[in-house]
Amino acid sequence: NPSSEFSKKGGIPPGSSKNKKNSPKASSTLPKKSRPPENLALWLQFNGFTPRPDARFSKEFSRLAQHCKWDKEDCKKYRILLFDPEFDGHCDDDASSLESWQLLCHLCSINPAPDSIPKCKNALDSIFVNIYKAENAKLTGKPHLPFKTFQEFLHYTMKPGNRYPLKKAKKDEQKRIFLKRLKGDATQ
Repeated sequence: NPSSEFSKKGGIPPGSSKNKKNSPKASSTLPKKSRPPENLALWLQFNGFTPRPDARFSKEFSRLAQHCKWDKEDCKKYRILLFDPEFDGHCDDDASSLESWQLLCHLCSINPAPDSIPKCKNALDSIFVNIYKAENAKLTGKPHLPFKTFQEFLHYTMKPGNRYPLKKAKKDEQKRIFLKRLKGDATQ
């Protein structure tokens, strides 16, 4: 069980703010990343669970869910609480930063990255990438290959635990770019 501070706030504990000054530069080869210490602290709040700093988010989350014996509702809640700091900690989410958009392009196998923010947005909007897959790319440093077709994307995204909450994605410009209309819903 997480500490009461984490539970009460329903989000990031104090002291785990985003560092926008030191955003990673976009490059064609991405270094392997590990969880920043403040994100590891989130995972360590679950009694008896030892996180693996270099593990992919999805694998580590599955391991934690089994450890805690969570049901579907708990999995939904905790996936977001743990995922958002991971996403924000590995990518400068400054929507006005060209470097931030170029890094996102590289993470989604768009090389070379476009030379302007509007071109980056157009390139990202034209591909099929699951938000959780983009996070795994940031953690591993290995770019994610977008789904080749909308049907492949839909098949993957409709599986339990693969849909990022619509309301949260709409609030973040870099996550919002990945939203696609699924079976009548604009969601991811």
